[in-house]
Amino acid sequence: MGHFDGKTVVVTGAGGGIGRCHALAFAKEGANVIVNDPGKTLDGRQPKANAANVVAEEIRQAGGNAIADRHSVAERSGARAIIQAAIDAFGGIDILVNNAGILRDRTLAKMSDEEWDAVIGVHLRGTYLCTQEACRQMINQGRGGAIVNTSSTSGLFGNFGQGNYGAAKAGIAGFTKVAALEMLKHRIRVNAIAPTAKTRMTENLPQVSSALLPEHISPLVLYLASDKASGVTGRIFAAQGNHLQEFYYATTPGLKKEDRAELWTIDEIAEHWDAITNRQTDHFAESVLSDLESLLTAGLPQKFNSAKAADLNMTLYFHVKDGQDYTVIIKNGEMAVEKGRRNHPTSIISGDARTILRTLQGKENLPDAYRSGFIKITNGKEVLQFQNTLT
Repeated sequence: MGHFDGKTVVVTGAGGGIGRCHALAFAKEGANVIVNDPGKTLDGRQPKANAANVVAEEIRQAGGNAIADRHSVAERSGARAIIQAAIDAFGGIDILVNNAGILRDRTLAKMSDEEWDAVIGVHLRGTYLCTQEACRQMINQGRGGAIVNTSSTSGLFGNFGQGNYGAAKAGIAGFTKVAALEMLKHRIRVNAIAPTAKTRMTENLPQVSSALLPEHISPLVLYLASDKASGVTGRIFAAQGNHLQEFYYATTPGLKKEDRAELWTIDEIAEHWDAITNRQTDHFAESVLSDLESLLTAGLPQKFNSAKAADLNMTLYFHVKDGQDYTVIIKNGEMAVEKGRRNHPTSIISGDARTILRTLQGKENLPDAYRSGFIKITNGKEVLQFQNTLT
């Protein structure tokens, strides 16, 4: 039994490199695979060998189910045809992996409109078109689905000579987060990866080690597409060899004026620039942990409404991944908070300190944090009952 038995996946740009590894890995886990690749050179200008057929045949020779598709993701008709191929061959689509890409590297001052448009067209427009067509079909099917987009560190951090590619990949990261929010109600999860591997796209980059194989990337993609990641959506992950990480946005603590109506002046900003931009990483983390401890040990007991808890008997264990754990015990209309874990908790709430703090403060919606995978809960009904005891 494979993790994807009976499911159908479309992998774009699957004729070689990372995409080929995705296709082979999905097939090995029992998926029906649409191997999409128009079969062109790296810059997308010239026809190349029919790579899609080669990979599809490789899957079939190994006992899997696959068909080849050569449509372009950059055109509406092509994106529609790719998804239709999945419907015609296997009755629908469960997973889409947007992997197709080309390169037209050029510095900003020398880049042509054609070079800009071509890269934006395949990467960003192609991701939009295929995602939209796949989502429409998944919504009609009514059984949810999973989409994995491909961003890049070139878009998240920048890379010399890749203004077109970086803009497309940054756009894919933002698009992923919006699509995840909109598709949540349809049980369609949308995530992205930023992979680093030695492929024909990176073969001329000496900073990319030949030890970073495209095969290293596929396990993360399969996980994100699987039922094992049912609570994960709207997030961006890195895979560099067997080193897996998550990207997330952060802000400095910053500086604000006491009077909310008072405007900053240029001179004031210049004077306080170091304070505004000081990341204060350690101090900020310590502040969050201190605030969480204060809220759990002092704030919650003060907000606790014993009348609403008269019939409740629960032990909630807060597993703080980056700090001290706590156990909240409610029994006979009373609340007690202890550091560490008590045996046999009736509910477990797991997440980072900042997310747990914000949900307890009411600054972040608990169900949304749960559905997005930022927090895990073993007994959602009981946690909501617990929240109801706080006034």
